[in-house]
Amino acid sequence: MRLNTLQAKLESIYEFRVAQRIDDFLTTDPGFVSRYTDTVKTPHEKVLLAQEGEDYCLSLYLDQQVYSRFMQPSVPTAMCHQLASDFCLAVEGVSHFLYLCRNVQYEREVTQLELELQAEVDKYLLLLEYATNDAGQVHPWLFENWRLEDGLNEEEQQRYEKANSYASKYCRGLDERYLRIGRKHEMLRELRRFYRRTQIQKLDMIDRLAPE
Repeated sequence: MRLNTLQAKLESIYEFRVAQRIDDFLTTDPGFVSRYTDTVKTPHEKVLLAQEGEDYCLSLYLDQQVYSRFMQPSVPTAMCHQLASDFCLAVEGVSHFLYLCRNVQYEREVTQLELELQAEVDKYLLLLEYATNDAGQVHPWLFENWRLEDGLNEEEQQRYEKANSYASKYCRGLDERYLRIGRKHEMLRELRRFYRRTQIQKLDMIDRLAPE
């Protein structure tokens, strides 16, 4: 599979297209990412964004081993941990890339929490599409059987935990309100509205959903 394939799938779900193609912004060089981050441990995935005057510089870093495994013909038709983990790292990078590109077009600021929340939703949607043999295990695998990476500071831990919690509730709601009763087209309409909302609007909407 290619990263451009994931980009096209997300663009189709949310009904928009950006001019930039993600393969043109990809690097697997850990030396490159280390020059622009202050973390001791090189991450498996990282989107780098910098502004120079009115121009933006954007790159996606993926660990070489993760990228090589992702590029193999296999996709996570069942919830094999390694395949699904590599797949999710790739989806996360593509999700961040797309969200930033689209919002830069509209000159709208985004937060890191907003990026992480949207990426969790995108991982859920694309895992459902590919993990057809284990669709019922996608939600617990993604939102219950997870752990934070080592080396995160307190602020980062809280952000990832909050994004996971809100995305879990939202995706559970998608399943209950649409997928279980065959209303996928209506779910797509909601997803497109959700994507275009601000962080405050998204969190408020999820807070108003029934408890899990």
